[in-house]
Amino acid sequence: MTISGCDGNTTTVTKQQETTGTSAEVGGSITFITNRQEMVDSGMMDRYIEGFKKKYPAVTDVKVSVMKNYDTDIRIKILTNDYGDVLLLPGDLEDKNLPEYFEPIDDLGLTDKLYYNNRKTFEDKHYAATVGVSALGLVYNKTAFEKAGIKEFPATPTAFYEACEKLKQAGITPVYVNYASGWTLPQWGVNMAPVIQGDAKVLNFMTTSDSPFQEDNPVGQSYGIIRHLIQKGYTESDLYTNHWEESKKELAEGKAAMMYLGNWVIPQILSTSGTNVKSEDIGFKPFPTSDSGKLSALMSSDAWFVINKNSKNMKTAKAWFKYLLEESGYADDNGFIPTVKTREPSLPQLKEFLAAKPALMENIELDSD
Repeated sequence: MTISGCDGNTTTVTKQQETTGTSAEVGGSITFITNRQEMVDSGMMDRYIEGFKKKYPAVTDVKVSVMKNYDTDIRIKILTNDYGDVLLLPGDLEDKNLPEYFEPIDDLGLTDKLYYNNRKTFEDKHYAATVGVSALGLVYNKTAFEKAGIKEFPATPTAFYEACEKLKQAGITPVYVNYASGWTLPQWGVNMAPVIQGDAKVLNFMTTSDSPFQEDNPVGQSYGIIRHLIQKGYTESDLYTNHWEESKKELAEGKAAMMYLGNWVIPQILSTSGTNVKSEDIGFKPFPTSDSGKLSALMSSDAWFVINKNSKNMKTAKAWFKYLLEESGYADDNGFIPTVKTREPSLPQLKEFLAAKPALMENIELDSD
């Protein structure tokens, strides 16, 4: 693509200018639809918009519309063709339906740089980018470890259980599993097996096995860890009452030492009210599942940004989409690993986690038949 200059010469336009437009071409107003009211209330969204308008002075406004019952309400908006310019992808929408509602993003120069760049595609076109990536690991309180006399984070399963015993003897709950919450338990089952085996596809054997639940196979090995923790008294004593909010406070205060969750929980722990927790008190490490010291970690995607194919201000919508991923700090503010692989995370705990050099695996959709 070329444009003519005033002197009659032609100027080659970069691929980015073709798709997101030059500073002068990106302007006017767009609407961004989200489910994150707290990001509006905290001023985060205002900060993103301010930065975007500073980069593109012709932009007059980015209107933010918040929907509490997002998946239900956004579907109604889509059916009435009133779904803003950039939004979050509604859950359970089949990939084959993506072209009907959303704009491909292959022309933004991002695809090869993104985690999960093989998801949300149809007929070789890519339609969405996850807002951020979580990695499963052990969030831990460093002061609790010091109190128990543990000088180094355990690098093997044996050292992990030895640390749990020291924490228990010091009167500290070694691992808060939030058993009663239910939603935390897959971390110890379906999400633990790939970490033990170093293979994201390891559980596909279950669809063809007549006896998939055995102690010595990947399923039994993963569930064996949480069973051992419970049997040894290394978890919260009351397993049948939901203590999710309380558990974050106990870890922040050092009354509990570890949780096995995604890095998204770290900002929640650091912002727990009624505590004096400091960022330097909280660490994040891969789960030690191998006696060799080799580490693996399973990643998961969060919500997905998409662009309305019917946007009346497409260049600005695409520029906002790129800005959210590359420059806004959205992923960092939410405790995510940035979706753009070339970006370093700002969260110190994520830097600690990645410094351990675990083999990172993107979670996959397992075989269904």
